Amino acid sequence: MNPDPSSDVIAFLSHLAERLYWENNLSDVTWALCQANPNFAAALAQFVGLEVPKGGSVRVEREVYLGDGNRIDIACRLDAVTAFVEVKIYNRDHHLSEYAERVDSIPDSRLALLTNHPIDPKELAKAESLGCKVLRWNDFVSYLQQRLPDDDALLNGYVGYVRKVCNMIDMRDIRLDTNSLYSLVCFHALVEETIPAASHDEFTYSLYRPSRNYGPGWTGANFRVQYQHGDIAREAWPFFGLRFDAPGEAQLMVRLDRDWNAKFLEVPLQPEGLEADLVLCNGNAFGIAAPKDELHRLLTLPLAEQRQPLASLFRNLMKPIEQRLADPRSYGGE
Repeated sequence: MNPDPSSDVIAFLSHLAERLYWENNLSDVTWALCQANPNFAAALAQFVGLEVPKGGSVRVEREVYLGDGNRIDIACRLDAVTAFVEVKIYNRDHHLSEYAERVDSIPDSRLALLTNHPIDPKELAKAESLGCKVLRWNDFVSYLQQRLPDDDALLNGYVGYVRKVCNMIDMRDIRLDTNSLYSLVCFHALVEETIPAASHDEFTYSLYRPSRNYGPGWTGANFRVQYQHGDIAREAWPFFGLRFDAPGEAQLMVRLDRDWNAKFLEVPLQPEGLEADLVLCNGNAFGIAAPKDELHRLLTLPLAEQRQPLASLFRNLMKPIEQRLADPRSYGGE
């Protein structure tokens, strides 16, 4: 058994964030925690604008019908007073006018928008004119961390879940070594050398340059790998590069985004002989990472000695994908 069960709870919710990352999922998890933890329910109600006395009992409801086909995500009820909360992550279609009209007709009620994306001044002015309080998820996370116990595993797990779903990062002082930054340019060049050079036998590798080659926390190259055997032709569209979305952590990986590889991933890919923490799977993508010690060794070598190890790591990461492409028994169709 794990000597620290709290770490299991935190890890569970972190993994959950990889699958349940839509606005409805975030609302469901928040509502469920309110049912399990009265202190959390009181904290949510206080944050969205209710005055909750010590020991006050808050009832939290999900998908509350307001009439005329309108349902709002969450309602926090304290005695006769209700705060209606619309939850958003990136969707900017808030329906505030419709909600405000319905909420205005309900005695002792108020409206709040809890969102992850910034609200521009024009939207904010409109929300205020409708009597809607605009709140941010990062402020709610800070609010919880200041008021609730540090040793509560469930609450800490929830905070981690929200941070992951809302793509929040730990902001630190920005310290950039200009020489190290240029290394990313060199890394790109090596990756773009490595991928086409991996073509062999019935497999052809070719670069593809979409905007998603880089972003917050990753950089590399997308490419197409084609398998041709007689009349049989199959392909996959992986990414190869670095992922560095946590302080002090980096992974060299091959990743298959599900929107480009839905057919390929119809049957779960299960690479053999890899440690579990090197197989990365969530609702959006499937990835295989190189062992950290091999990445560390690669990054300590001089340039003249980096090409061969990088090519070798790339070929090893691609083996399960090539095997899937060449094996019709485990591929999701022709």
